[in-house]
Parts: sequence; structure tokens; C-alpha cells
Amino acid sequence: MSGLRDRLKQVGNGKAATGKVQPEAKAKPDNKKSPHYRPSRAGRKAVIGYFDPMVSKQMRQLALDEDVSVEALVGEALDLLFELRGLPQIAGKPSE
Repeated sequence: MSGLRDRLKQVGNGKAATGKVQPEAKAKPDNKKSPHYRPSRAGRKAVIGYFDPMVSKQMRQLALDEDVSVEALVGEALDLLFELRGLPQIAGKPSE
């Protein structure tokens, strides 16, 4: 057990299996965007949940039937929840 404890201390100190200290990770310059950057997502946060696969299927079918996105349906559902709780309905609004 002490071997594991020693190894964890080495890893915590930045030492690799070879015992050499690893160089610190270089920060990305702010002027370079990730290849996964999507301008439409700027200023937005993901709100997710894990549900039964049938929930996903039903949601996608509803979106298809109504010719809207799943995101639009989730926004509508969140606004209904906010309304029930006496909060401003802000989920269905496009970002400014």
C-alpha cells in the first residue's frame, strides 16, 4: 500500500513513471479557437439530463412531427416550468 501512496505523491508532484518532472501544460493562446468552436453556441451553456432511451426517441419524433429542433422543444418545456414557478420565461429566447 505504501508503494501506491509513494506513486501517487510522485504523480502529484508532476513526476512520470520515469521519475522525471513533467513540463507544465502550455496554455492555449486566447486568439486561437478550438476546432470544435461553434459561433451559435457562444455565450451559451449546455443543460443536459440522462433519461430512458424512449424519452429521447419520443422527443426526436415530436421534433420531427412539428418540424422544430429538440433544443426548441426543451426551451419550450423549460419556459413552461419557469412560468409554473413564477420565474421569467427566458429559455426559448434567442441569445443576444
